[in-house]
Order: sequence, then C-alpha cells, then structure tokens
Amino acid sequence: MKPTRYLNFLLALLVVVAVASCSNASESDDSTPTTTQRSSDNDESNEEKEVEETALDDESDTPNYRELEQLTEAGEAPANADPGSMGPWSTSAYVAFSNDGVNFADSEFITAQAGVPDIITDADGRLMAYYIDWGHGNIMAAAIRNDNGTWTRYALEIEGLTNQRPDPVDPSPVLLDDGRIRLYWMHTIDGVASIYSAISDDGISFKLEDGIRFTSDVQIYDPTVVKVEDEWLLVTGPFGEHHAFSEDGLNFADDQGQFVVDGEPAMVWGAWNEGETAYLVTAISGKRPLRLYKTGDAKEFEFVATAIVDGYDPPPDAGITVLDDGSYALAFLTPTS
Repeated sequence: MKPTRYLNFLLALLVVVAVASCSNASESDDSTPTTTQRSSDNDESNEEKEVEETALDDESDTPNYRELEQLTEAGEAPANADPGSMGPWSTSAYVAFSNDGVNFADSEFITAQAGVPDIITDADGRLMAYYIDWGHGNIMAAAIRNDNGTWTRYALEIEGLTNQRPDPVDPSPVLLDDGRIRLYWMHTIDGVASIYSAISDDGISFKLEDGIRFTSDVQIYDPTVVKVEDEWLLVTGPFGEHHAFSEDGLNFADDQGQFVVDGEPAMVWGAWNEGETAYLVTAISGKRPLRLYKTGDAKEFEFVATAIVDGYDPPPDAGITVLDDGSYALAFLTPTS
C-alpha cells in the first residue's frame, strides 16, 4: 500500500473509532430510562391495561419496576357489588397539603380507581402514597411524588408472595428507624383473612417476612400499624373491631377486641409519629370523619382536631404524614366524577 493511501486509511479508521466512542458515551450518559409495554389482567373485568416499566433512578443496576398508567375514569364494579355501592372502582386518590396538619388544600391527583390510601415520608424525604389500584387488577401500588409536583405510580413487588388469589389488599406502610419500609396488608388464604408484612429498602420492591402478623377467626381488613413508646399498635376493620400489641412489630399478641377512643368504638385509618407522640386518623360513628387524636401510651387519647380538605369533610379512609419541612400531607379519596 502506498504511503498516501495508507495515511488516508489510518485517518478514516480514527474517524470511525471516534464516532463510535462518542455514540457509546452519549448512550451511557442518557438518564432517560428505557420503557417497554406490557399488560396486566383484571380478574373482575377481564380488561387489559397497558403499563410501562421504568427504573426508579439512573443506576444501571437498578431493577425496572412496573410503572402504572394514571387512570381518570371510574371502573366497572364487581358483579357481587350492591348497586350504587362505593369501592375502589368508583373512587379517586388525591394528596393535599397543610402547614398545621388540620386544614388541607392544594390537592394533587394520583389516579382514579383507587382505594384504601395511606402515605409516608421515606428516609430520603420522598412522599410515597400507597393504595389499591383497581383498574390494573386490584393490586397494591405506590405513587412517588416528583420534584415538579407530579406523581409516578408503581405496582408493588413482593418477593416470596406466591399465592396471589384472592388479591392481597389494604397496604399500610411504616417507616422503620433504620430507614427501611415495612408494609402490612390483608390477604385471605384458604378462606382465612390474616395480616402479613414485607420489608423494603426503596418502598417498591419488598421481601416477604416469615409468618403471620395477626389473624382472627372472623373477617379482618384495613390494618393500620403505628409505634407507641416501645410497642406497636395494630388496629383492623371492620370498624376497629380488632386491635393488638407487639414488642417488635412482627408478633402481635392476642386480639384485644374493639378499639376504643374517648369511650367510643373507633376505626383507625392512618397514623404517624412526631417524636414520642403517635397521632391517629380515626372515624367514630355519628361524628365527623378524620378526627385526629394523639397518644403517648395507646391507652389515653387526646382529641386534636378534625382534618378538612378545602373546607369540607372527605371520606374517612385517609392517611397523614409529616414532611421534612414540618408541613403535612394527607392521602384521601373522593368519588370519581
């Protein structure tokens, strides 16, 4: 090969290598997650919803989680539902904000076809709203608030949970002292409804914890768990008819029966901690919903206020959390119009 032709060949080869190198660098710096489409079956309606999978962050070794479409319309009620009855097919989840923990406003829409909402602030200061997603198959889901005020919704993953029917429902998250999130929920297996739990580092991907947290020979659902002093309090529906205590949040002792606040049977829909004080979001028959009480021992309760959203009383199924700046967020439901 002549020197001139050889020099031209080397220059061309260097250009090809440089272009390939720039292309690889561009792909490696692209922070937009790759998405794929797949469907999720809803046993009740046999409808398929398109969903996306995306990563929670830009780390290449972060697993892709199933991202859920935001729904805007009511869904189809199950065949055994009473005409006109309310359920996750007919309600939408929102999150509102407050500086005093009582008067909430500036609601942000999460999704329609949602039920049993609860909310926490994780160890990184992120708001995470948990709920049942009826429209994507009556699954447990969580929405994470982004910096711009939008929300990204994910299907929860629970490693070790093999028996999925009927569906595990009624998620209740708790932030542990070590920064992990423990999730409690109700699951009926072989005709027996029990409360189970799983543990997670990121609030989306969980690992099932061994054993049953709490069970009863009658129907139980809608668990709420909160730490009070050195023990854990668990309250479940229907309407707070069951409550129990645990030293470790895993082994709850015998059923103590109806939960009572101020001498009245009470349901606890949500709870949060501020220092040594636990706050309960309650419903008491004959009184306005979202009555807030505080306690230091789960025996004596002091009424705080009745929470409202934009001046009105939302349905009682709601949860509250404290943000890092000392303000509050309320996850709640409204009928889907």
